[in-house]
Amino acid sequence: MTAGSRPPTGDYAIAIDRALKTGGIFGRLLDRLADLDAAPLWLREWITFEQQARTLRWCEVAWVPGLLQTEAYARAVFASDGRVSAEEVETRVAGRLARQQILTSDDPPHLVAVLDDAVLRRPVGVPSAARL
Repeated sequence: MTAGSRPPTGDYAIAIDRALKTGGIFGRLLDRLADLDAAPLWLREWITFEQQARTLRWCEVAWVPGLLQTEAYARAVFASDGRVSAEEVETRVAGRLARQQILTSDDPPHLVAVLDDAVLRRPVGVPSAARL
């Protein structure tokens, strides 16, 4: 393995913070990087726009929009991709749920979602996952 080919672990960041007496800056930076890595590159710009938007509009024929998904629904969607580890599924679910906080903020965006009837009737994951 070549130097710099693996990302630092949380334990490593803590050890650096202790050794250099940084007050935890490397640990916090690692947390921020992990948050960025939770979203694929193509989604990062969208998330920025989403956080700044005054109005959000969706028209979906395939699934419930991410901001409206329950935890169980999001988990079922991410778990359906056989290439994603259980740990990565949980990371993605946490990221999706964190994005939903804009809907309950002090000044939430106006949200319009038009969903095909099939979106609401299509079984996803366990039966309780479909409950909105």
